[in-house]
Amino acid sequence: MRHRSFFRNIVILSCLGFLTANATFLSLSRLEAQEWYKGNPHMHTNWTDGRAFPEEAVQWYKDRGYQFVVLSDHDVFQTGEFWRTIDGDVNRGLKVTGQALERYIQAFGKDNVETRTVDDKMQVRLKTFAELQKEFDSPGKFLMIPGEEVSARVPGRAIHMNAVNIAETMPKIEGATLAETIRLNTAAIAEHAKKHGLKSYLAVNHPIWEYYDTYPQDVIDNPETRFMEIVNSEPTSPPHEKFWTKEKLWDIINSFRIEDGNPAVYGLGSDDRHYYFPGDLPIPGIDYEKMAFSWIMVRAKDLTVDTIMQAMLDGDFYSSSGVILEKLDYNPKAKTLSVKVQPEEGVSYQIRFIGTKRGFDRTTQSFDDPAKGKKPARTGLIYSDRIGEVFERIDGTEGSYTIQKDDLYVRAQIISNKKNPLPFPNKREVDKYLTAWTQPYGWKTEK
Repeated sequence: MRHRSFFRNIVILSCLGFLTANATFLSLSRLEAQEWYKGNPHMHTNWTDGRAFPEEAVQWYKDRGYQFVVLSDHDVFQTGEFWRTIDGDVNRGLKVTGQALERYIQAFGKDNVETRTVDDKMQVRLKTFAELQKEFDSPGKFLMIPGEEVSARVPGRAIHMNAVNIAETMPKIEGATLAETIRLNTAAIAEHAKKHGLKSYLAVNHPIWEYYDTYPQDVIDNPETRFMEIVNSEPTSPPHEKFWTKEKLWDIINSFRIEDGNPAVYGLGSDDRHYYFPGDLPIPGIDYEKMAFSWIMVRAKDLTVDTIMQAMLDGDFYSSSGVILEKLDYNPKAKTLSVKVQPEEGVSYQIRFIGTKRGFDRTTQSFDDPAKGKKPARTGLIYSDRIGEVFERIDGTEGSYTIQKDDLYVRAQIISNKKNPLPFPNKREVDKYLTAWTQPYGWKTEK
């Protein structure tokens, strides 16, 4: 391992998620003609279990400089007529209160909020995606992309998957195993995209949720599945250091898939936001204005659904919880990945180039699940430390790495010494600092 200098400001353990690979290696001249767009690929409204009316949720992101969002409520695409009873029905644990309705009316005006009374209960109609799109889409400034979080279960395990850029609600398909469930739903999205002439994808969401439910082999065995969340705002924190982090899981999957000649998984940073306003989440001391969930920065020639989706399918994006890149280039001829941070005054950075060598040790060591009897028992597996190892560290705001002949891939993680204000307890060390993650590069043979 080459090491230019040690990161003197913070010490962190090996890390959270990154975004997977850019299979299409874009020319530098084309890159120069493109722009970066900030977006959130996973969010919720009170169509299901989000604590905000659809307009409130979309406005929340628009007010904070996002340029696109993917609405991804559970098992529904926002079409048709849907009414929520105030202080009445509970949907996925959510009851819409009169206080929430008053806030909604105050923000968007009484004339724009449709209500009715049924059996002495006040009801409010939720806006459809088409209505929201008409209200919020602004050419070159803000874009809404339709989506759905497909929520499936197999015996003893759960899997949530985001279907992005869809034309109608996608029914969940539950196979005999979790791997089969991923495969069937990925195939369904591909068929849906073909039928409607769309650029679409299916992503495996928060893979450590509920309790290490997604195993590496579940995604390794599904090469058609090209996206997975590797950063997510979920408050759950793994209870035992022997289990993989989301980042380690991502490196395991890509190492096996790439060495076997299959394409890499593209990693996603997401917000998965359910809570938008003070008091929504019962954790004291939360400053919602400063909470740093994660998002993606997509490089595209313009802000349209087709170009954003194509860039994502090409893997031309990175993930961030607060670090912004001024430059991200991969030169396929020189096999060199270069990054440069847009620095914040008073903040230090370390760039880590991470990957796996060819011929890595594929064996695993098993261990007893430490939560056996308290949680669903899982098969504990320890993978080689050489999977996702640090090839080089550079203290500073700019660095590059040239891929060696025995490298399967390389990706960059850029970590700052600025603390992440996420309030969730028991965070791993790497979650405590604002970070950016690039895609892995060099895994596809350049011509």
